[in-house]
Amino acid sequence: NIGNANAYNVVVIEEYDEHVTFLSSSPSPDVGINEWHITTLHPGETFTIEIEVEVDMPLENMILINYVNASCDESYNETTEETEVISAPELEITKEATDVDGSPLEPGDKIHYLITITNVGDMNQGNNAGNELEDYIPLHTSYESGSVKSNKGVATYDAIHDKIIWNGMVNVSETITIEFNVTVDSPLDNGTLISNDAILHWDSDGNGINDETSHAYANLTVISSPELSITKEDSKDPVHPGETFYYTINVTNIGNANAYNVVVIEEYDEHVTFLSS
Repeated sequence: NIGNANAYNVVVIEEYDEHVTFLSSSPSPDVGINEWHITTLHPGETFTIEIEVEVDMPLENMILINYVNASCDESYNETTEETEVISAPELEITKEATDVDGSPLEPGDKIHYLITITNVGDMNQGNNAGNELEDYIPLHTSYESGSVKSNKGVATYDAIHDKIIWNGMVNVSETITIEFNVTVDSPLDNGTLISNDAILHWDSDGNGINDETSHAYANLTVISSPELSITKEDSKDPVHPGETFYYTINVTNIGNANAYNVVVIEEYDEHVTFLSS
């Protein structure tokens, strides 16, 4: 009361912004959640009301406007308070790779990839211009046709660029899953790394533009080895002294890795003479 006389039957009425929820106040309201009564307020006396509210989530960047008025038998006044809301999406990404055929990873095995995207921010991530997710099929593998799927949004395989694409919204606290399969090339050298990188594009400041990039990696190592099989056949059996005949030798790699620097050594019977090969 900045006047010079008592204010009687003071009533304070609070009008909350539509984007906040009343939680508590000290002192408690006399009527509902927004009205307080003061019997007498002396000159120079201050009556303080503290109100706790919770801001809605998710919420776009905006200004919260709060109105309050105080009236008594002799006077009336009102004021407003503006509070800026700053919000933005915040996306996290993880990726798992599983050998469907069982560890260790061998040439010809199938790999199942599982990508998760979670919005831990306080604003929904929009389906903005450009792709939200891009995942190039790893080297030394091939995409399994029709295997890509997601629990929300649109997931597709881009055959021209050999990559997985996903587009869609990610609401606050929501988790998106994207799955697909690839087949490991065969043959393939032992120790070959199958490395995969999922690239997430998202809006870091809530302006509708995907300006931030996050990565999730999943690596598996191929275990493989060559295995040689050798057979030998003669073109005649039996043969007569002085006759010529041929030996046919077949060397086959029945393993799942390339065999390098193979050496074949022939040991002739002492009763034959090499002519050609």
